[in-house]
Amino acid sequence: MSIYEERIIEEIQNRADRGLNKYGVTMEREDLTVADWLQHAKEEALDLSVYLERLIHSAQQILEIKESVPLLTACADHFDGLSTGASAADQLRALAELIDEI
Repeated sequence: MSIYEERIIEEIQNRADRGLNKYGVTMEREDLTVADWLQHAKEEALDLSVYLERLIHSAQQILEIKESVPLLTACADHFDGLSTGASAADQLRALAELIDEI
């Protein structure tokens, strides 16, 4: 088994423990109908869709920022040609490199 599967198993165990502590029951509870279980699953899926939408938005922002790397590099090259702009050029180049690594 890989470390990733071990992490998931550990997370499942931790969630089961938290659920038992919070609700006083396990997933073997018998007080919910099939419809209740489906409703809970639907609500969890809706939460997941919100998390995914948020991550999609973040990924789009990262891609937009990465698109600025050539402009930052060009600005740094421009500042290199100015006697007073060496520090600014170095900072822009460092910023472009950091963004490009994302």
